[in-house]
Amino acid sequence: MFGSVLSYPDIGEEFCRKILKILLHVEMYRVHIVPQKVYYGSDTDKHGTRLDVFIEEDGGTGTIYDVEPDKNDDSELKHALPRRVRFYHSKIDGRSLKSGDDYSKLKQVIVLMIMPYDPFGKNRILYTIRSKCEEEPDMDYDDGAATCFFYTKGKIGELSEEARQLLCYMEDSCEGNAKSGLLKDIHRMVETVR
Repeated sequence: MFGSVLSYPDIGEEFCRKILKILLHVEMYRVHIVPQKVYYGSDTDKHGTRLDVFIEEDGGTGTIYDVEPDKNDDSELKHALPRRVRFYHSKIDGRSLKSGDDYSKLKQVIVLMIMPYDPFGKNRILYTIRSKCEEEPDMDYDDGAATCFFYTKGKIGELSEEARQLLCYMEDSCEGNAKSGLLKDIHRMVETVR
């Protein structure tokens, strides 16, 4: 349903902006959305991938977002989840620089995994993963990549009440779970697509 709403004409862009505003506190004015963005392997024997929702901010920072609602709780896939996300980042990065571009032009990429299962078993509502130096953990090392794992049933961690409600709504998108003004707007969009 998530991908259907995002790809719906006249609704998808607004829906996307509201979701990212609630989850990441970012304001965007124009976005380019590609549901089911496919990155083929570099050759026929190389692995490709399909991103659920690829969002690129037009103007501003030009950040790329990959939103992946993931309901697959298979233990083997769960164990490989960090490497799967690493692969998503590499595929996005590999296609975002034009020939001759300087590495400083590489866009910030944020992968959002939204899941009804706890990917790391710590009962956190949000796990934010970024690169860091082990020997100097306080040293700034911003490579432009981040992954946010949202566990819809998580209890531990700081997240706005509206973001918690959005995650609950994503579990069960009924009118009763659309409590705030933004969530009511989102619910109207979902109902239009349904």
